[in-house]
Amino acid sequence: MDLTSPIRSVVPSAHGEVLSVLARSGQPLTGRSVAALTGGRLSVKGVNLALRRLATAGVVLFEHHPPAKLYWLNRRHPAADAIVPLLAGA
Repeated sequence: MDLTSPIRSVVPSAHGEVLSVLARSGQPLTGRSVAALTGGRLSVKGVNLALRRLATAGVVLFEHHPPAKLYWLNRRHPAADAIVPLLAGA
């Protein structure tokens, strides 16, 4: 287990990294900003794909502000009680 980022042990895909970034930020971010905050570990394309899937599931919320969308972690989602503790090391 990666104790610096426990979410990676449960969600090793881009989804876990994206959730970590959104949880740390505490403010809405664009996909490009999320990708930049991964320190180069994820591409903008990979981040946007993960964000769309997470938004479809309702784990991530977004607002459209043309030309961008702003995303944030939905802490009221039923899965948030399980996700947030895993992000503690983020």
